[in-house]
Amino acid sequence: MRHGARAPSSDSTGFPVYGGQLTPQGMRQRYLLGQLNRQKYVDQYEFLSSKDEIYVQTTSYDRTFQSAFSELMGLFPPGSLAESELLTQTQLNGLNTNGRGMPPMSIRNANSINVELGRNPLPNGFVSVPVFNFQNAAIIDDINMGGCSYVNKVDSYTFPADSTYTSVDYLVSDLSGPIGTAFGLTQQEQQEMTFMDLYDYCDIIQCREFQQVPLNYTYNADQLSEINQTVLATLMLPLENPILSRNMYVSKQIRSFLDKAIQIIYPQTVTAEASEIKYVLFSAHDWTVSQHLLFLDAANGNFTNLPFASQVNYELHSTDSCTDASCFWVEVYYNNVV
Repeated sequence: MRHGARAPSSDSTGFPVYGGQLTPQGMRQRYLLGQLNRQKYVDQYEFLSSKDEIYVQTTSYDRTFQSAFSELMGLFPPGSLAESELLTQTQLNGLNTNGRGMPPMSIRNANSINVELGRNPLPNGFVSVPVFNFQNAAIIDDINMGGCSYVNKVDSYTFPADSTYTSVDYLVSDLSGPIGTAFGLTQQEQQEMTFMDLYDYCDIIQCREFQQVPLNYTYNADQLSEINQTVLATLMLPLENPILSRNMYVSKQIRSFLDKAIQIIYPQTVTAEASEIKYVLFSAHDWTVSQHLLFLDAANGNFTNLPFASQVNYELHSTDSCTDASCFWVEVYYNNVV
């Protein structure tokens, strides 16, 4: 899943948060996604019954952490704690004044706070779901590019290189003028604009336009289209060649789904104790989601941009009385469309 709406990384003027951070609108987007996925996987399918059946991982960005926690608030809303997640009477007794369960310092109004919370660990029965992350490159990290050294080397070289974007370098000449006017650039700065410079400005424009922050310029429809094309080029072209880099990146991300599918379809082949994890959530970026659409050659993947809070879902289905591999199938959704 892509994180929710954020402030531009290079210029957060007009936004209520620092550059690159999730905005209040972005938090709401991912909370609503959590509600949608709860309606589907908890209420409709009755597939999930406990937070212990879900694994959540995020990349090393504040906005993806914030997005994951926002979505989990919707997926497991406050007040849905299981009995085992509530404080016991013994633990409550330990929260009395000078009790062993209290922090080792004086806290004003501690007794009234404890009475108000009752057995809930946190206000409103907030459900705490762990979110995992790899701080350093590791082969078992399936969403960060650093989890595959080959993919990481390819992207680190191709993403910032102007040579990657020679097929769309006309975008620089088309947009340098209006962007120069909007951002007060000198003639020399417009003439020396690189594709990466253009991308940074287009990212600012997209973030502002989506969240209705003043643009300081009125772009026409063709210019807005080319702004989207600029950002799209940075999603499509860096891992286009060699093609195996994209295949490796995506196949790593879906391997946990495939492993679980094999355990379910061919239970006789499972030698170790099967994991109780049934739902894996990766909180990531537009460059993550877009690779799935390109890898699958999705019919609904002919996108002109990739909106904030977009998601790709892989689901394993079977008939009610399924007894062999022939009655299983996989459905893949992009933004809730097959």
